[in-house]
Formats: sequence, C-alpha cells, structure tokens
Amino acid sequence: MGYGILRIPIVPAVHLIMTLTEAIETRKSIRTYDRHKPLTDIQLSVITEAISQANGESGGLFRCAWATTDGDSVFRPATYGTIRDAAGFIPVAFDISSPQAALTVGRIIERLVLQLTSAGIGTCWLGGTFKAASFSSVIKTDDTNKVNIVIACGNAAEKLRLRDRLTRSLFRCTSRKPFDELFTDPNGDPISADSSRRPMLAAMRLAPSAMNAQPWRVVVDNDKAHVFGIIRNGLNYVDMGIGMEHIAISAAENGITICDISDKAYASLRKNLTYICSISHKNCSDCAK
Repeated sequence: MGYGILRIPIVPAVHLIMTLTEAIETRKSIRTYDRHKPLTDIQLSVITEAISQANGESGGLFRCAWATTDGDSVFRPATYGTIRDAAGFIPVAFDISSPQAALTVGRIIERLVLQLTSAGIGTCWLGGTFKAASFSSVIKTDDTNKVNIVIACGNAAEKLRLRDRLTRSLFRCTSRKPFDELFTDPNGDPISADSSRRPMLAAMRLAPSAMNAQPWRVVVDNDKAHVFGIIRNGLNYVDMGIGMEHIAISAAENGITICDISDKAYASLRKNLTYICSISHKNCSDCAK
C-alpha cells in the first residue's frame, strides 16, 4: 500500500469543478436522483475514464464496470436504504475475505468516487451481498470474486425524500466521532494542536464508512502515524482503505510526501485493535522509487 508517489488522476481537470480535498469536505451520500436530469456526455466521460483508471490500478485485486439503468428504477440493496432513479451503478467484484483486496478497493474506488464528486456527479457507496445476475451482463464474477460493493451514480434530486432523511437520522450519516477519540499520541492523549498531521487526519475523519462505523484509529508518534482499525468484517477493511486514501489525497494537495514504513512491531501500540500500516512524512529513499 505504498504512499510515496500518489496516482495522478487521468480525468481531465477541465471537467472538474472542485479539488479532491474540496470533494472530501462537501460530498454526501445520494440515494435519490433526478430522473429528469440525465448525466451529460462530459459526466459520462468522467465516469468511464475513472473506471478505466481504477481497473488499470487494481493490480488484479478487483474489477469494476459501468451498468446503466432505464432511469426509472428502484434498487433495494441488501444493506439499508433504497436507491431511486440512479442513472447507473458501478459494481465492484473482489475477494471480500482478502484484507489486501478490500483495502485496495477502498483506496482506489474512493478516489474514483471523489473524481465523480468533483465533476458534480452524485454517488452512494453500497456494501453487502448482491445477486450476481444483477450485473452479470457487465462484470465477470466467480466463487471468490463477487460483487461486494456497488456505487450508485447520477444527478442528485433537489429535495431529500422522507425516507432519505430518516436514514440519515437513524444512522447519523453526517456525524463524526470526536477528533481526539480517533487520533491520539502513544499514551492515548490528544495530539498537538499545531501538528502538521491534523489536516490529513481531519480528512480521514470525514471518510464514509459502512453504517457510519468510523473504524479508523491513528497513533501519532513524532514523524510517524500508525493506522489501526476496529475490524469486524471485510467491509471494515474497505472503510480503512477509504480513510487512508483521504490521508493520501490531503497530503498530496498540501505538498506533503508520505511513505509506507509499515512494520508489524508497531502493532503492540494498540493490542486491542487491528494494525493496518504506518506512514511517515519525512523524506526517505522509498518515496523516490
């Protein structure tokens, strides 16, 4: 999960209306779309280019594709909520039992989602078990690599339905745990208010997660940040990947180079949590590779 050299989006900047950091700060999950406002040719181009980029960076760990709808469909996932009138979906097939695959899906597909947000396209992460037949015409699956993630896409409806408001309220979709609960020093105390890592960690705090679980915990120790997770299932690893991509994007847009210095020895810092990785923003030889 190297962090030294970040990917450069291939989506033409002229198609984007905000930076990825701005997308992190403004994006909301959209469950109801405007069927009278189809995606523009430019928006469809952004989607297809972002999907192509994601598949090219997957390392064979996942596959994703574009599945259009008739614009008047209701999709009820196996998770919570209902998706209405989406212009299309991006199914993602991968091995949910593989932490590496799930982390990679979280990182790369979240970058795709933020690229779409930057082009004014509404999205919603959906995680769970989906019928293979739902997307069999656009994506290949097998007994191991199944569709475990679907991204709904379209232009958002102007008003939230009552069901959407109830879903947001029930799962507190926009609430976030206190910063000092998620990010601490090795002793469990709050990190310094002037720490250069605060913007990156603030970006991680805004990351979406299944059932808004916010499983990430980070221990900041001098020039290092050790990432841990509360892992109960494979989707939590996807959540961790999403959070780590937010760190990477924030670092890149703030001119900070970070690199992977992971070592299982750091797992002892939080024995009750699952160790994910460690990163440093000091210059190191690995960052130049």
